[in-house]
Amino acid sequence: TLAETLNRLLDRIGAQMREHGMSLAAIAHDLRTPLTALRVRAEDSGDDVRQGIIDDTDRMEAMISQVMGYIHGEQPIMTKLVNFSQCVASVVQGFNPSDKRIKFDCREELWVHGDRTSLERVTANLISNALHHAGSAEVRLARIGQLAVLTVADRGPGLAPDEILRVGQPFYRPDSSRNSDSGGIGLGLAIVRQAALSHGAEFRLENHPGGGLVALFSIPVAQK
Repeated sequence: TLAETLNRLLDRIGAQMREHGMSLAAIAHDLRTPLTALRVRAEDSGDDVRQGIIDDTDRMEAMISQVMGYIHGEQPIMTKLVNFSQCVASVVQGFNPSDKRIKFDCREELWVHGDRTSLERVTANLISNALHHAGSAEVRLARIGQLAVLTVADRGPGLAPDEILRVGQPFYRPDSSRNSDSGGIGLGLAIVRQAALSHGAEFRLENHPGGGLVALFSIPVAQK
């Protein structure tokens, strides 16, 4: 009887979570329509207000994209053999091939079992986080034992020990990020942590001994 009761309770919780996710997705999707209208109107506005409107719509679009990415990450993933080295390299190239702020080091081809889109999102979020808070990113992918370890380091201010424990929770942002120009709503690292769970990987943050923050995403290497 207890088992049946617990199962019913879990089923209800699962249904509520799915409904919650669907509601957020619907709201985020519907917001794109008025944003598009605002962008069109901005083109007809004077120079003194046009850029402000465009900047605001860009920030809102980025927030919506984060919500959608987080919701998509809650869905079951379809794993297949992925060239993780190629995946990370393509994301780095996607930022700006000539961007001197991003340094990339990968000396071997590493394959993993996972979802390519999700792994690309992980890489992009970690690099974006480093660029936003420190202005630079040192990206390295290497094999350590049986793990492919993606490391993204920056030379920013780092985080207090208690904040390191909380960063990665949905919608949490450190005090230094809580301003209207941060460009996010605290979902970037939550998406990375979520992806780690779905891939049987590990994600952790550490303060760099020389200053800054180091993000490590470790996933088992696949045997081809």
